[in-house]
Amino acid sequence: MSETVLANMRDYLTGALQPNELMWLIDELIPYAAMPEGTLKPYTMEEINARIDEAERQSAAGEFCDHEEIFKMLDEELGLTEVEKTYKTAV
Repeated sequence: MSETVLANMRDYLTGALQPNELMWLIDELIPYAAMPEGTLKPYTMEEINARIDEAERQSAAGEFCDHEEIFKMLDEELGLTEVEKTYKTAV
């Protein structure tokens, strides 16, 4: 990835995420930064297809929540008021 693309990604993330979210992301990425070059290998098509098959199995078995259910649970957990929800969707 070019330095320009990385800088744009950094600028987007720092503008879009809250400080605690940025800290979480940094904590998640630090182990990858310490890995030697070439440690991470791309997925094969077989691995991708296996992940898709597993997701479809879980979906058919009802083992997941769709995005609307997740947002509802988050709103309930965070205790957002109707005004905050309206503001959040408007921004």
